[in-house]
Amino acid sequence: KQWYQRRVRGKGVDLNRNFLYGFKSYPSNDKEHGACSEVYSGPTALSTRESNALAQLLHWYKPSLRYYVDYHSYGNMWLNAYGATNWLPRNDLQLKRYRENVEKSFTMTLGRDKWSTGNVYDVLYQCHGIVLDYAHYYITPLSFTVEIGSDFDEFTPPDTRINTYAISQWLALVSQLKLLKTELTSGLYEKDRRLNWRSAKQRKRRAAIPGRPISKKLRRDDDGSD
Repeated sequence: KQWYQRRVRGKGVDLNRNFLYGFKSYPSNDKEHGACSEVYSGPTALSTRESNALAQLLHWYKPSLRYYVDYHSYGNMWLNAYGATNWLPRNDLQLKRYRENVEKSFTMTLGRDKWSTGNVYDVLYQCHGIVLDYAHYYITPLSFTVEIGSDFDEFTPPDTRINTYAISQWLALVSQLKLLKTELTSGLYEKDRRLNWRSAKQRKRRAAIPGRPISKKLRRDDDGSD
């Protein structure tokens, strides 16, 4: 992002502020959120090729996608929606099981390192147009963002810590997928989906995705099927 800003004289877009859910546009000369800031959201949602491509990819795999996670740095956090609002997700009780699962995994692998879990708004700060909120609302309610690295490590952890982080994250992800498999097998996942997820009528009323056109094939989630 900073490299791109320098190339185009301060017009780089923070891709993780450029997604539809909770998107908020700011004047380009805004000192805190404008075109020269590190969190510039862009003129419109999905205005960049990269964010638009990821949105289309997520919609393509939506019928079979049950779990989504993206990785960032830093802060030692395992986060769920929302970042744009302080509303708790409808499936917060379901998300709580996954938060407890990952906390147990990190306790076993990282020991003294403290990890925070919860929604982005409360644990981190309010942020609009992030991919986590988009994935949670439009694709799968089991969507997470991981902030890897402690405040001491920041963006450049020492070489001696990288292997530890890689192993702990892999084991945490395996633990999460085992829990998901158990819930799918027992029928608990489907029960939670029926109780917490939006109805087909609500989905049909939502706004169309702005930005570059998405073909009808890629927008098949709008027909009410899941």
